[in-house]
Amino acid sequence: MEIYRIPSFVHIYGKGSIKNPNLDILASNIRDRLPGIGIDIREDIFSYVLSFTLEEEKRKEIVDSLAKRLAGIRVLDPAKNGLNPDPIYGEIDYERRKILNSSSSSIGVFYDGFELVRILCSIIPKEQQNLKHLHMIFTNQLFATWDEDDQRYHTRVSIYGYPSIISIAGIVEAPAKPKEYYLAKQFQGRDQLSLTGIKRGIRGRFIEYDDKRMTGVMKGYIMQSLFYHLTGSPFCKDRSCRLFNAHWQEEVIMAQLGGEYEYCEVHRRIFEEIKEL
Repeated sequence: MEIYRIPSFVHIYGKGSIKNPNLDILASNIRDRLPGIGIDIREDIFSYVLSFTLEEEKRKEIVDSLAKRLAGIRVLDPAKNGLNPDPIYGEIDYERRKILNSSSSSIGVFYDGFELVRILCSIIPKEQQNLKHLHMIFTNQLFATWDEDDQRYHTRVSIYGYPSIISIAGIVEAPAKPKEYYLAKQFQGRDQLSLTGIKRGIRGRFIEYDDKRMTGVMKGYIMQSLFYHLTGSPFCKDRSCRLFNAHWQEEVIMAQLGGEYEYCEVHRRIFEEIKEL
């Protein structure tokens, strides 16, 4: 039997700021697969961290520091492997307001995903920075990672590490939509009849904001985060397994909602082995 890094606690962040997916259902999904693990749903990561500091001046100091760090990891140009080392006051103030209002989203602002993970890891309480604790952070913000092959940043749904981060906006924006969608965008504003027809034909073939399928889709992403923690390998090559690393919207829907089974035989066996442990 393989050795698994089984956490004692799973912490899911986003209560209050994440309306869709349903975080309670996602927590129950983990509990059903791995009974005995302690699971809690916390408010957004910044509110949670700030809740430990009652002194107003100290809270302001923490917010100001975080705002400057976040403004500094913005992706200004997706075609350049460089960030924003000298953010201006307006950018910092914008981040400050977002920290204090976690339910807001900014579709036009991207962050370097790996740098974002480093910042979030640094603010997790020290006593919870160990493998007994698995942190899953849901966010409304977009993040991207640099691809050495084509020399540009690409939007991501998730990054698995310590902590893991999962973007609600990312599941809408990152996986490629059906080709007909991009054709429809070319028609937009010129031929409304053609645009309406194309949109009607592709309805349901990609995930949208406030999509009623969002909770079902995110079940797979929290399990990818869990498997990264357990085995170091979050993905599966089986297109019908929830752990499949989808790059197209239709692959997402197939893996998360349309497969003959939730998990392939290999990953079902791992669940059973962990339950025995």
